[in-house]
Amino acid sequence: MYYRNTRGVAVGVLHDFDLSTTEGRQCNERTGMIPFMAIELLRQSAIYGHKTHEYYHEAESLIWVFAWLTLHYEHGTRRPRQHRPLEALLTLQAVECSDKKIVFMMHVRNEVKLPPSQQEIWQVARRCLKVLALHYAAAGGKPAIMAVEEVFEKSLHNVVTDVLG
Repeated sequence: MYYRNTRGVAVGVLHDFDLSTTEGRQCNERTGMIPFMAIELLRQSAIYGHKTHEYYHEAESLIWVFAWLTLHYEHGTRRPRQHRPLEALLTLQAVECSDKKIVFMMHVRNEVKLPPSQQEIWQVARRCLKVLALHYAAAGGKPAIMAVEEVFEKSLHNVVTDVLG
C-alpha cells in the first residue's frame, strides 16, 4: 500500500495482519510462510509459544525473502526448477525447514552459481546470509536479542552499503 505525503510524494507502507484480531485479545498463534520465517521461530520451542516474536525475526525474514527472489527469479522471470536451490523449503514442516535453512546459510550459500546478471544482487543476499550465519554461530545457534537499530544496521544497511557503495 502507499499514501501521498503533503508534498505529493508516494510513501510505501507495509501491512502485516498475520497476528491481527478484531476481538480485542492478543493472539499468540505463529503464522507466516515457513520458507521465509526466521530460523528461531521454526524451532519446536517457538512452535509451542515459548519464544517471543522479536523485531530481529522480521529482519531475518526479509533476508530470506531477498535470497529467495534473487535465487529463483532473473529479470522478473522464474528460473528453471533445477536452478532454484531453496525450492524444497516450500514442502517442509517448520523444524525440518529450519534445519535445511541452517545448512544453506552456513555452507550452500557459497556454492550457488548464478548467471552474470544476478551476481551483484546475489553478492548482497549472500553477505546478508553470512551476517545471519555469524550471528547464529556466535550465539550457539540462537541469535542474541538486538535493539531495533542494531537489526537494520548489522543485518542490512552495512552489507548493502559495503557491497553497492
